[in-house]
Amino acid sequence: MKELELNQKNLQIETNQKLREFKLKACKDMATENGFLLVDKIDNDKLTTEKNTLVTELKQLKDKFDSTLKAEVAVEKNKYDSLLKQEKLTMELTYKMQTAEVSAQVVQLQKEVTVLNKMIDNLKNELSEQRNLTKEVASSASRSAINQTIGSK
Repeated sequence: MKELELNQKNLQIETNQKLREFKLKACKDMATENGFLLVDKIDNDKLTTEKNTLVTELKQLKDKFDSTLKAEVAVEKNKYDSLLKQEKLTMELTYKMQTAEVSAQVVQLQKEVTVLNKMIDNLKNELSEQRNLTKEVASSASRSAINQTIGSK
């Protein structure tokens, strides 16, 4: 009976072992057929650790890139803000200069118009005086001609 029990235990151990092998092979076959890959726990833990390390490194690289980019953008913004400020100042000064030139031209033209208006008034006065003088001369000549004609008879 001991031999039978021992035999039975051996058969049960062999069956369990074959069953485990069959289950593992069946799982591998099923996973392969469905496009999956079986990974044991040690490999899975190792891959998970590597993945976490890579994710951390990637986050650090991204943070470093973002801070470098932000600094470079700030430098470029300051540079172009300064250029913009200089260009604006140049345009304002050019505008003021042109405005001053136009204002000076307007003042000069106003002075010239004033001088020309005075000249016109003077010429009008001279013309009026010449007309009056001509009238007086004509009037005087006609009186003298009348006096001469009366006196010669």
